[in-house]
Amino acid sequence: MANKINLADKNEKPKSKLGRGLIVATIVAGFLLVIANSALWVNRALFNVDTFSTIAEKSLLSESSRNALASEIVDTALADRPMVKNVAGDTITKLISGLLGSNQAETGVKKIISRIHLAITSENPKNIEYDLTGIKSVIDKIITLIGKDESTSSVSKIPDKLVILDVSNLPKLYIYGVVFLWVAPFALICAAIILARPHIIRRRLDANILTFQGFAVVGASVMALLIGPLFRPTILARIPTSDLRIVVQDVYDAFIANFNAQTMWLFDLGLVILAVAVIVFIYNRFIIKWIESREA
Repeated sequence: MANKINLADKNEKPKSKLGRGLIVATIVAGFLLVIANSALWVNRALFNVDTFSTIAEKSLLSESSRNALASEIVDTALADRPMVKNVAGDTITKLISGLLGSNQAETGVKKIISRIHLAITSENPKNIEYDLTGIKSVIDKIITLIGKDESTSSVSKIPDKLVILDVSNLPKLYIYGVVFLWVAPFALICAAIILARPHIIRRRLDANILTFQGFAVVGASVMALLIGPLFRPTILARIPTSDLRIVVQDVYDAFIANFNAQTMWLFDLGLVILAVAVIVFIYNRFIIKWIESREA
């Protein structure tokens, strides 16, 4: 009788128990996946010139950004001519906004994108500025024509460059970017090992552990989606005017949207793990018993 009991103990499968160590390790794995996802995005979207330019150009050429830049230009050019601004300010702003979306303004947009990219990927970033020299004379003609005041040119009031963001007040983003490039593979490998380890030890997939891991990964992805909005107020607080704040917010939101789109793979991974947990549970609870009953 004793021998039978011992034999049964030997054949007994390891119990599925979510101990404190396993819970902590799974949560750590979730954080590591968030770090890996962020690092991969930095490498793909910020340090990749083509991807960066595509995202930034689309946001800068959006209607809201062009309107905000046009409004800032009009405010500067007509600072000493409030009557013209009150009467024709909106019309002038719309015309300049259209001009900013034309081929004539393409050089200025590309220079902004280059400066933003340097602010993130260079040790010596420069202020993010919009070069207006290529369209300055056209802007002046628009203001003069619409303002019906040809005797007083406003070109002297239009700056050659419009400073959008002074990078001297920003932290050295380049350092964080380089660190992220090295952290990504390390964090991803560590997370994979932590998640796989309990199943390898048991030599089988455990439904309870998979369920907890799935929810942990889904929770980590939700946390990652909440990261973007946290930094927006800090960055926008450094912008001097409301119009330029709109431009920076458009660019920021465009990159955060790209980050959120990538983060969905993490959310999908959590759902896949939960789906596997359901399959394993059904297999262990019903299919194995059915097979054993058939064999009996």
